[in-house]
Amino acid sequence: MNWALIEIGLISEPFQMLYNETTVILGLVHFLLPFMILNVYVALEGIDTSLEDAACSLGSTRWQSFLEVTLPLSLPGLAMGGLLCFVLSAGTYITPLVLGGPTDAMFANLAFEAIITQLNWPLGSALSLMLLAILGALVLIYNHFLVLGQLMKGLS
Repeated sequence: MNWALIEIGLISEPFQMLYNETTVILGLVHFLLPFMILNVYVALEGIDTSLEDAACSLGSTRWQSFLEVTLPLSLPGLAMGGLLCFVLSAGTYITPLVLGGPTDAMFANLAFEAIITQLNWPLGSALSLMLLAILGALVLIYNHFLVLGQLMKGLS
């Protein structure tokens, strides 16, 4: 890729493709994108298409019907996909280690380093429990708002 970009004249010197933060982010997106797509697909599949047709028949454009009907009804799926991707990326160990090297460590890498390399079990367990508490709190917050949203939808 570097050779092709240099030959075209877009860059003058090769850029580093491994062991940087951009590579880690691209690797995590590549790894987690199917989880997000699956959640969004399930949310969109559950939406009745006649609602969008009804909005169009009442005078809205396709874009307005998407913003006013489809997007609000798909928000639980988007939120669940985002939560799932965040939880999976927070505990990912191998992808940042391989693509980012030792300098770009994520939280799971810090816990692994503390336990395995430094043999500092108290620090490693504290880091692991802190990660578990943060992720558990995020899941509880999501469930709280999802249940409230479902109750409001059921009341109206």
